[in-house]
Amino acid sequence: MTVHTTTQSRLHQEQLLDSIRISLESAAARRQRQLDDMPAFHTDPVADAQRQGLEQILAEIRAAQERLDAGSFGTCQTCGTPIPLERLELRPWTPVCVPCAAGGAA
Repeated sequence: MTVHTTTQSRLHQEQLLDSIRISLESAAARRQRQLDDMPAFHTDPVADAQRQGLEQILAEIRAAQERLDAGSFGTCQTCGTPIPLERLELRPWTPVCVPCAAGGAA
């Protein structure tokens, strides 16, 4: 995310990043619980698709946590522009901005 020069802006940014970190941890825990509650072996294609979806989201959440730790969180991985806060609040693990997602990048 963009670094601001004022102390107040830095404090606000740190609080925002802490909030996002908590959201990511909560989302990961929820998805992991859902995954853990699924039967280990099944032949149901719908359950298989659900398992794959949960595993994909968990991978995206882990990648977002790595970007957060690396300081590159909040920047579109396709075009390099800042991802709007509203998008990050809705889906904090997203790696791309809306225009890039609409273009099929995500």
